[in-house]
Amino acid sequence: MHDALRQDADVRILVGRDLRAASHAAREQGEDRARNFLERRIIVAGGDVHRQTMRGFFCLCQTEPTAMTDSLLDMIAHMRWADTLVADTLIAGKARRSRQPPSEDPVALLAHIAAAEHLWYARIAGVTPIHAVWPDLSPSEARDVATAHADQFTQLVARGGESGLTRIVSYRNSAGRDFQNSVRDIVTHVTLHGSYHRGQIARIIRASGGDPPYTDYIQFMRRDQIT
Repeated sequence: MHDALRQDADVRILVGRDLRAASHAAREQGEDRARNFLERRIIVAGGDVHRQTMRGFFCLCQTEPTAMTDSLLDMIAHMRWADTLVADTLIAGKARRSRQPPSEDPVALLAHIAAAEHLWYARIAGVTPIHAVWPDLSPSEARDVATAHADQFTQLVARGGESGLTRIVSYRNSAGRDFQNSVRDIVTHVTLHGSYHRGQIARIIRASGGDPPYTDYIQFMRRDQIT
């Protein structure tokens, strides 16, 4: 079931073929609780260990690729659904660009959401983006851009596997600084970025007497329970 317990001067290491096997080994050694692991400096290691945290003693963990992929796909699906709801609300209200600063203009904010999805996908793909960070897009045009990139992000995550998600992307941000992040980090950021700006849009619509769409993630996940 698991390899023999190895002794080190500072830590004890339980090694198994995978995280479940290693956890089973821990239980056989009488270590059932996470607190015991920390206090007694025990490492539980699976066969696909890739992350090391903490100083002084270590906690190694295994990430399930399928679980991570499923979570990212859910977040992308929510992004697609929420972008569409906001765009449809603005289209139904015949919203147009105003003379307000972009942060106070729901049409400009939606265009920025779509452009950011486009920009980050272009960075992952290593191509030059065609939209500015704050482009002049109508709600209909922004919806089309967002939908197209939700498709592309879905394919990227579904087909990339663990190696695709951990691939490091080098890019230069809008301020001219160079950075590197994994595909997984970028996809997570893109979905959270949209949520932030959709909240701004909801505030503006409500302040003007309108009824903004409810686009929280939990609403998306329970949408089949709502009649």
